[in-house]
Formats: sequence, C-alpha cells, structure tokens
Amino acid sequence: LEAPMLPKGVDLYFQAEAGEVRFSRLEMKEFKGLVTLKDQVLRIVACRFGAAGGTFVANAAYDTRKPERPHTTLAGKVAQLDIAQAVAAMPLIEQLAPVARYTQGLRNTDLNLSTDLRPDLMPDLGTLSMSGAFEALQAAVRGFPVTQALASTGKLSFLDNLAIERAAFSAQIRDGRVQVQPFSVPIQAGSERSTVTVSGSSGLDQSRDYRVGVAVPPALGGAAVQGLLSQVTGSAPGEVTLNFGGGGTA
Repeated sequence: LEAPMLPKGVDLYFQAEAGEVRFSRLEMKEFKGLVTLKDQVLRIVACRFGAAGGTFVANAAYDTRKPERPHTTLAGKVAQLDIAQAVAAMPLIEQLAPVARYTQGLRNTDLNLSTDLRPDLMPDLGTLSMSGAFEALQAAVRGFPVTQALASTGKLSFLDNLAIERAAFSAQIRDGRVQVQPFSVPIQAGSERSTVTVSGSSGLDQSRDYRVGVAVPPALGGAAVQGLLSQVTGSAPGEVTLNFGGGGTA
C-alpha cells in the first residue's frame, strides 16, 4: 500500500454501500456510509460495518493537503468486538495494549483518534493521539507475562488465569505513552472473589510502568502468604491488599 494523494478541485458527495471492504487484514462487511471529497479531504460520515465479530459506527477523515504528511482522524463506537479476532486483524491493538494478545472475550469501545500516516498508510506513532473508554465483557486473560510474574512473586496462583466478568476503564495516548486511568476489576477465582486495581502507562516502544493492587481473601492467599502475614500481624489475617509496582518491556 502507498498513501494516495487526493485530487484538487474535485467535489464529490455520494452514499456508499459495499458487501465487503478489505483494508490490510481487516475485513469490513455490509459497509454503508456517506462519502464526501472536497479540498483534498475525504470524509466518511456515519458509516456502519461489521468486523472482527463486532459492529462499528464511525466518522473518519483522510486529509492529503500536506502531501508529505497525510493525516487521518477517527471518532466512533464499537460494540461486541471479539478481542482475539481484532488483534489478528489490527496489529496496532497489541502494540498499544500488549495484554490484548493474551485475552479472550468481547469489548465495547468509544474512541477518538488522530494521527499522521506513513507512506504504507500505517499510523506514524510519533504523531498518534487518542482518547477512549473501553469495556471488556466475559473476558479471560491467560499466559500474560505480567500477571504470571505477579502470581509467582506474590504466591497468588489465581492470577495465572484471570476470569473477568466486566472491566471498564479509560485511557489516552500522550507523549508517546498509553496512559491508563486507575480502575478496578472484580476477579472470580472458583467460589472466591478478588479485586485487582490497575493504573499506569505503557509506551509505544513497548515499555511499561504500572501499579497493581490485589485484594486477597484468606482462601486465595495460599499457605505461604497466610503464614507470612500471621508472623507479621500475630493473628490469622482476613482479606489483605498486596501492592505491586514496576516497569520493563512487554
């Protein structure tokens, strides 16, 4: 792919419908939307299509008034997106959120994005800005190195495989980092429930800096954790919160 330059002096306005549209790995089905072209800016208004198991409704623009730096914007909502299918179709998702590669489930998203484009039409990450609200539903996280490290460090085996009924959070990209606002996730572990709180950021260079708190009921703490807490407190502990922090590369 090469970024196409839009012509000057052309003014178009039409309703578009297509059974299938393919962009790189992404297959968009039942595409409908209003398309306009004016002053070298292509706009797609109130477009709707299905992809990666979900439904997209969005407004988008592609601007070539600066030929050396084509620019695109996107504002829209996504409902019931299959996370695994989305990662396979849109590799940028994993680059922005490495945990997505290890997650099965559905996601709803409300997103605003702006970026310059490289000649191959992929985002220039140095110019990318984004803000959005995200919701994961009936999700499972398995094999994620970060949660595996927490499980090993804290002797918390239930973190190896996380079952998440619902998690909602907001994030934005600023100064080359995905900044995640603090949020809490209820975790089901057999008959017990825990809560994990998360805040921090990950870099577009795949670096990360997060703070994680884990509420540990007595039944989930394991003998090693309960024994250590008994030594510290002098009595059998109830629910405790263990806090972890650190950085590294995903």
